[in-house]
Amino acid sequence: LLMHCRGFTLIEMVTVIIIVALITAGGTQFISYAAESYLVSNLRSAAAGKGEIAAEKMARELRNALPYSARSNIQCVEFIPVVAGSTYINVPTTSAATSFLSVPMSASQSSASGRAVVYPINTAELYDLDNPGPISDTATLSAPDGNNVVTVTLDSAHQFIATSPTQRYFLVDAPVSFCRDGNVLYRY
Repeated sequence: LLMHCRGFTLIEMVTVIIIVALITAGGTQFISYAAESYLVSNLRSAAAGKGEIAAEKMARELRNALPYSARSNIQCVEFIPVVAGSTYINVPTTSAATSFLSVPMSASQSSASGRAVVYPINTAELYDLDNPGPISDTATLSAPDGNNVVTVTLDSAHQFIATSPTQRYFLVDAPVSFCRDGNVLYRY
């Protein structure tokens, strides 16, 4: 009995090697594209997360903005942050004075300081440095007296332009701006 052994020819072997090489190259390309897509997706997700955090921080600060103080242009959003607020008993609107009386602020705000603002109804008035109108110079608060009244002392005599219908006043800090420069957001 003769056994017939079958083998591969050189042409069959080269053909198989070429086919395996093509499949490997295609698979490598597919894996390469998948890995690159995954990396780009992660980078975009990280950028979106940073943007979400920045937007949330801006929103939190804007919630504490003085009414009518927010203004913006293409690059920046600017506003005046409120540090504390309370109700005044009397406020100088007919002539300039260096103090007025107030109801005490909450315990968490009692040591607050800043500039006093009464009845802000116009953005232009808030940022007009030549005519301070509704914003005084720095104000300091006394401890409540026996009648539970606080004296708000101003650094210089000031006359507010109008009384507030709800007798509210605010203590504010320096204006804050969020500005975009290229792809970077800055807080000033």
